[in-house]
Amino acid sequence: CVKNSYLRNIAKLSIRSRESRNKKIIIIGSLIPDTRYQLDLAKEVQIYNSMIEIISKKHEVNREDIWYKHHPRLSYESWKYKKNNMKCTFYAYEDVHLIDTEFENDNVVGVYSVGSTALLYAKVIYDISSYLIDITNQSCHPSAYAKAKYIAKKFNIPICTV
Repeated sequence: CVKNSYLRNIAKLSIRSRESRNKKIIIIGSLIPDTRYQLDLAKEVQIYNSMIEIISKKHEVNREDIWYKHHPRLSYESWKYKKNNMKCTFYAYEDVHLIDTEFENDNVVGVYSVGSTALLYAKVIYDISSYLIDITNQSCHPSAYAKAKYIAKKFNIPICTV
């Protein structure tokens, strides 16, 4: 079975650390800003901070228990800006492990993203509450995030609009 093979391989990559127990919510980052549109880094941070407030209340967790995992191709300058301006805990920039390995952590109760495929894995394979952050009402690439919304609907992933 593909699922079992996937789970065995992810388990081999899994790294347990003391900080794992603090991770209750994971926000999986994406490469949102696009020079062709008006959704810049500052607006992206504003969207995430609005979501962090909602997430904190919804799941009754402190902001320190909400972790942001950046996209692997995010520039260091963008990561640093986000780290300095977002109201949550950050994975280190050098941390390049697959986010899927975090789904092995029993303390993780929710996963949020604007469209990472890992969001689907968290929901379907690990049965972790997963939520799509809908940015289709923002000035961004129209089809990229519409596809994520379509997939979320197909798999009954709740959609959060900021």
